[in-house]
Amino acid sequence: MNFCFATSLQRKSVQIGFVAFLVSGLSAQVSDLRPRVGVPEDWTHHRMKFSSAFLRQHPEIAAREPRAAAQLYREAFAQAQAQMGRVLPAAQTASSDTLSPHRDWSVPLGGGRLGFGQFPAKWNGDPTAAPSCTRDFVVYPVTTPGVTGGQPSIVGLNSLYANSSGSALCGPPTFPFNQPNFLFSYNTNTISNGRITTSPVLSIDGKKVAFVETTPASGTKSAVFHVLTIPPPTGPQQLTATPSSLPPAGALKSVTIAAMSDTRSSPWVDYTSDTAYVGLDDGKLYKITGVFNGTPTVVMTAPWPITINLGSFLASPVLDSTTGNIFLGAGNGRLYTVNVNTPGPVTAIQVGKAGSSTPGIFDSVMFDRTGATVFAVTANDNVMTGAAVVQVSATSPFTVMSRVGIGLGNSGGASINLYDGDFDNNYFNSPSTGHMLICGTGAGDTIPNRYLLNFDASGILQPGSAPVPVATATAATPPVCSPVTEYFNPHLSPPGTDFFFWGVTKNCAGHAAGCVMALTNESTLTTVGVSGGTSGIIIDNDYVTLTGGSSIHFSSEAAPNIAVKLTQQGLQ
Repeated sequence: MNFCFATSLQRKSVQIGFVAFLVSGLSAQVSDLRPRVGVPEDWTHHRMKFSSAFLRQHPEIAAREPRAAAQLYREAFAQAQAQMGRVLPAAQTASSDTLSPHRDWSVPLGGGRLGFGQFPAKWNGDPTAAPSCTRDFVVYPVTTPGVTGGQPSIVGLNSLYANSSGSALCGPPTFPFNQPNFLFSYNTNTISNGRITTSPVLSIDGKKVAFVETTPASGTKSAVFHVLTIPPPTGPQQLTATPSSLPPAGALKSVTIAAMSDTRSSPWVDYTSDTAYVGLDDGKLYKITGVFNGTPTVVMTAPWPITINLGSFLASPVLDSTTGNIFLGAGNGRLYTVNVNTPGPVTAIQVGKAGSSTPGIFDSVMFDRTGATVFAVTANDNVMTGAAVVQVSATSPFTVMSRVGIGLGNSGGASINLYDGDFDNNYFNSPSTGHMLICGTGAGDTIPNRYLLNFDASGILQPGSAPVPVATATAATPPVCSPVTEYFNPHLSPPGTDFFFWGVTKNCAGHAAGCVMALTNESTLTTVGVSGGTSGIIIDNDYVTLTGGSSIHFSSEAAPNIAVKLTQQGLQ
């Protein structure tokens, strides 16, 4: 997303100064500042949406929610840089059968990878300057149990702006290896058979990362909340994930949440109160205080943990820090909300089909703060026959505003999971001209199809153009799409290029083993082969004057289990 602030560079400078001051002030409230300003990007930044016009009218929201301030910060500098002429020609179509040597880079993560539908976390050390080979880093948790001296459970990469030709920012002679450096490769496991199956969350100053370690749903169950201090970029270069090491003494703080597994729920951190919220498979929502600036502590005094629905796994929660309302889906197909400041009765709406074996909401909701609405996705809708996106009012009364079908889904007896789509840039300028891109299925089968849905003038979701298949039929398990990530890059082909990125697990656009896809300006499709498709995809900068400075990050979802960086333009 990106939005115009003003036509004069002078006014732009004033706004930039305001936002920089705002971000610095927030950082000072919630954490000790490093000697720079930076911006985190993790899964939470993709699930809370704001329009810039709305934030300018309501600065108190940016003052309360650092994710809003960070969005303003990125957008202000992006627009200023665009006015200074930092643009490239239009994106070109590209296709490749494999991740070939001329692409940015890919590095093995050992025997594991990011969980399907989960996101890495990226720290941009200073968005006002060129990308940094030392300060900027990306964190990948790994689904395989860690072994000290062998397989890591979590890694961090810096020297990101490299490629195999050595032509990128982090190339020879300073960084001679034409690939990223493993800033750290740690075994953080504290429980037997533990692994990280959900997404991490960065602190607002980029010094720490929070995540949940869990055991599988079968066997002895346990979930542990960890906060890891990121090491400084001063150690020797390491070119492989192995061997792993234990974190330095004092670098890892851990607290057991409960004797229960965590299948689907990533932690949501409220930065200003330094509190995390996470759901476990017992159907309870847990509260953890002192996340980044104290000692992580699970609150066990009534009414915490809050019982959402006993026995249902819970998806990742999304918090409206202004109202205190938190939203999350569950395996029983219900969408729940409760106020975390003054917990009262839990309110629920049946989204997935009641009584079905496959009603679940597997992904976190998307929360549009501007329109005060929540979007949930189910593969088996409670009212319509098939899969649907359901739009719900985020304010009282908690009611359904729209249901839009996205194919057969699980209504024919299949068992597939569907994940969130994303809004295009136009949606935040004028809802009636905007769209949501999401992967559903065919009308009469479970083959993934992309749907470009419309909105009316009031921001109510409507059916859109005819679905377009993104994979072909298979006799075995059908292909599945990853979540969709949108990004508007103002420096590509003025007045900018709007991208949608997602992965497909197999049989997509000639790539039998899986692929990553990029849809440019809702018209041109680019595909590159990736084994097993992709994890969730995060954005890395829009700095296009340096090779490798404007990219995306994800992991493959099958062997060889690699972390991947590709350019936004052309997936190079």
